[in-house]
Amino acid sequence: SAVFAPRSAGTTAGPVSVESGQTLLQRAQGKPVVGPRLAAEVAQTMPRQYRDTLARRAQAFKDVRVDPKPAARLEYSDIAHWLSAEPALRGQFISRWKALLEVPEFRNSLASNIKLHPEWDRLVFPERYRPKRVVAHRPPQKTLAPVEPIASPFSHEQP
Repeated sequence: SAVFAPRSAGTTAGPVSVESGQTLLQRAQGKPVVGPRLAAEVAQTMPRQYRDTLARRAQAFKDVRVDPKPAARLEYSDIAHWLSAEPALRGQFISRWKALLEVPEFRNSLASNIKLHPEWDRLVFPERYRPKRVVAHRPPQKTLAPVEPIASPFSHEQP
């Protein structure tokens, strides 16, 4: 089971519970609808491989070996829409994509669009957040002119 919470600003619907075996349909305008099956008009627009359950699809691939390939390096343009997502989502991407700051092109693109991603500011511009060096201010010391000794009237010695 799961709880679906609509995120669009115009939606007035609250969270909706979906139990195992149920489907949920959320149209661009309107409230989410929970049902026992996927609506027929939606199922017809989906590719066939998405209509089968995973268990049924697993049989077709049980003897197929697929070697993983290295993933392409992410670029700023690949994930810019995620970095500009709503604030509740953006924070989790820092730990996921922090290593990309080592790539100069990514870092420069992020820096030039930092207003869209303020949570990255501390990592992109760490010098802004270092403590300021405090220098104690001492007033200049006054130097006094040498003083000539004054003969004391109480002294028995003559100058």
